[in-house]
Amino acid sequence: MVKKAGTKRKKAERAKTQLKNSQKTPLSKNKKQSFKLPKGLNELDTRVNAKSLVLPSQLQNEDTSGPSTSRNLPLKHYLIKLKHYSRSTRLDGLKGIKEILSNYPESIIENLSVLMYKVCPLLSDTEENVGKETSRLLLTIVTSVDSESLRPFYSILSAHLCCALSHIDQDVQMIGLRGLDEYIQAIPEFIQISYKQLLPGLLNQISVGKEGIRRLSNKVDCGKVTLLQWRTEVLERLHSLFQLILKEVELKSGNNTFRSFNSKTIAFNDNDPFICQHIDLMLMDESIPIDWLDDDGLNVVKKSSESFSFLEFFQTLMPLLFETWKEASLFSGKRKLNKSNEDHSTLHPSNGPVFTVVVDIIQVMISILRVEMDADVFMKFQKGCEKSVCAFLLKGYPYRFASTSMKNKIVDRSSISINLKFSCIYIDVVNVPMIEVISNILDYSLSICDTRERETDDIYNRLLKSLCNLIFQKNLFPACVEKLDNLLQKSLSSRPRDGQLILLMSSLSSLDSCRDSSITIKNWINNLPLLLVEASKNRDSIISVIHKLQKQGNSLLLKAFSSQMNIVLEMLKASQTTNKINETLQVLIIICYRLQTKYPALIDLMEKADDFTKSLHTNLDPSISVR
Repeated sequence: MVKKAGTKRKKAERAKTQLKNSQKTPLSKNKKQSFKLPKGLNELDTRVNAKSLVLPSQLQNEDTSGPSTSRNLPLKHYLIKLKHYSRSTRLDGLKGIKEILSNYPESIIENLSVLMYKVCPLLSDTEENVGKETSRLLLTIVTSVDSESLRPFYSILSAHLCCALSHIDQDVQMIGLRGLDEYIQAIPEFIQISYKQLLPGLLNQISVGKEGIRRLSNKVDCGKVTLLQWRTEVLERLHSLFQLILKEVELKSGNNTFRSFNSKTIAFNDNDPFICQHIDLMLMDESIPIDWLDDDGLNVVKKSSESFSFLEFFQTLMPLLFETWKEASLFSGKRKLNKSNEDHSTLHPSNGPVFTVVVDIIQVMISILRVEMDADVFMKFQKGCEKSVCAFLLKGYPYRFASTSMKNKIVDRSSISINLKFSCIYIDVVNVPMIEVISNILDYSLSICDTRERETDDIYNRLLKSLCNLIFQKNLFPACVEKLDNLLQKSLSSRPRDGQLILLMSSLSSLDSCRDSSITIKNWINNLPLLLVEASKNRDSIISVIHKLQKQGNSLLLKAFSSQMNIVLEMLKASQTTNKINETLQVLIIICYRLQTKYPALIDLMEKADDFTKSLHTNLDPSISVR
């Protein structure tokens, strides 16, 4: 007979609690084996070792007034969770901290030290969600604190950000890149101070090899992006860093003047060849050491030996940029483009961001070196990359994007911007430009002068200035003078009120070599009287160039004012702007003094003038009484 299931279950339950007998006793035929239990084994011991039982919810002295979450848990509770091995626990700790800081912003500055030292290490956490939440939390912290309070923690933030950027897991690297974007916008001072530690980490993300000899990395650990997309992500951050560095070095260069904060007297030896025996050394800061003098007593400023060098870093980066350009011109995503060996000028629109960021980085690198380094160091940079620029970048100049379903206007705008930047790079990098290349640059600039967009005005005017410097001032390419003159004329026709173009023409007009070479500049000087009245922007530049030319006694300017004075005065009468009237009258009074001519209309306008203008008129021409 089969036993019931209930009987089996009850027997199994009894077996769980059945006591085992350790002593072996002989079994009789008619009796079951008996047990002899030790004393106390079948009794419940109710004794408790603790003197009292304490439940947290029943504590009378518990302080609940501090910052806490909706679950009444304090900040300390969540800080402990950040080191837990469980991903969900670490994530819960980060969210709890963010909730407290959002509800109690004043607690950020009170706990800033412990927050930075506890949260920053999670930037390189291998769990993607933890890394993203850490980046968001750090952004909340750094944007809620002033720079002076945050400055002592730049080193710890820089160290862990470098760890994230150089992590073996590419997901962590991407989180580091996104965090870097946020810090560039939120705390640019941190980037300007820590760039020497951050730049090598960014370089390691796209290249492998030893220092000075590096090549592009050919693998991507995560399958979310292609090689070119990953390099573009990294290069865009590099460009943002370089822009902040350029602002920093320009600021230092502008403030690099000796100020008399401290004055110390340095005595030279009796046999010193210098005439003066004493010299006052003006120090910019008290922290500057006085041991900059060499053994002979001469003031020799020695630069500190820093491990980071802009020149070395740029020399390492330039070949990588050229390789990236070459790869982007051959591939679209993972597909190789079907291009002939001689077709170097056609680019694929999908790789437009790659081409743009490459030329942008080269441009800002050149600007940094011009400001930071002396002429000899810049010459070394030129020699190192001159051949590469000619071989890789200008091989297919001018470049164009292949026709796709994209809007032609957007494609043309991108190609125009890239070609204009290439032209500037060529002039900046190549020590002795070739006349064929300069002629091609002029032809291309003439072809796009009327069709270019407003977004390209800055780089276009910069190229125009560089060409004028080469052809007009240095007189290197006399055969290109006519083309450049036509380009100036066409530029003024298409953008007659462009502020940067007015500044360029003002600077060119004050140089004899430019005036003698260009008919367009002469015509522009002839139009200065009308520009003086019509221009609402860049009036200071126009007034400045008029003063320069009249001091030089420029006959072209004086003749222009002499023939157009009555027209200018009539236009000025119709003006309703007081400042504009006074500024223009002051210029006209000086011009009339130069011309030794009196204009009744000018005397009538003096009724609208201020006291300074009236006194200027009286002093320069005492015979005329002001009403």
